[in-house]
Amino acid sequence: MKLERLNDEQIAPLLVESEHAFLPAKNAPNETATSLIKKFKSDANFNVFGYIVDNRAVAYIMALSGRKEDEVAIGPIYVTKNSRGKGLGKQQVADFIQLFAEKNFKSIYTKTWLRNATSRHCFESLGFFEIGRKDNDRIDGDTTISFALSLLHRK
Repeated sequence: MKLERLNDEQIAPLLVESEHAFLPAKNAPNETATSLIKKFKSDANFNVFGYIVDNRAVAYIMALSGRKEDEVAIGPIYVTKNSRGKGLGKQQVADFIQLFAEKNFKSIYTKTWLRNATSRHCFESLGFFEIGRKDNDRIDGDTTISFALSLLHRK
């Protein structure tokens, strides 16, 4: 399976399914994957990538600008309910890493929340390391964990 850029038509059904899968911050309680796309669409590195199976997108991962020109951030990641348990989430992140390493980006940043053990394990198993925490900043009281990955020696 190849990670490919998704267009608005391909991602629309996924956004409907994933609308409330994203855990908003306390200071943005109405934030959803759709509102994030609208917010970041003008971002220089904004893209939505994913996997197509039987002419249908079954997963997505968003790319956003990092802190510097040679850094990229991973926004929301989603795998449809029917496609879970097959390793697609981790594979998306691995393919994302490879894609941006080939584009000579230096670092990748991302965030997840403490109670999302699957996401944390995925990032850690692919070499991301924790760089910070914001306690009790999610609408349910959970903690946000920030991760980074250096791409300097990958290609």
